[in-house]
Amino acid sequence: MHLLARAGGPTLQLSPRLLYVALHIAARDKRIPDQAWRALEPGRKELLLPLGDEALMREAAQHVQAMKLSQRATRTYVSALRSEQGRDQKTRLTGARLAARVKRVGGDVATAAFLRQATKAAAELSDDERASVRRDVEALQKWSTERLRVLRRAR
Repeated sequence: MHLLARAGGPTLQLSPRLLYVALHIAARDKRIPDQAWRALEPGRKELLLPLGDEALMREAAQHVQAMKLSQRATRTYVSALRSEQGRDQKTRLTGARLAARVKRVGGDVATAAFLRQATKAAAELSDDERASVRRDVEALQKWSTERLRVLRRAR
């Protein structure tokens, strides 16, 4: 609690989240006496923490190290393990996150340069690829229409 009280301040320049992760990794380092776990860097250890069970973490660490999984692949692997256990990650979406995501997607696709490139790229698609992209764009359109309806009603 003392460290948490100092977190983010001038004497302990760590965010509370980073402090939490570091403490959990340190605790697991003491309790998981496996070379594969110890050999992983903190980033991939952090990705294994949601597994919860230390025996499962040890096995996962062995798999991650043996297969030389990247952080992205490790995240996918952990997600699959959690799904097998029926413990899928619940997505948290706040208003601020929604706004940031919509702004990011809109910023990526709402430019004249992107429109020109998208038109040119669409002409190069096969019929099957074009149909697949069309379905995805229609789904995005449906999502956008529904979000607009909800946002207009929220006033």
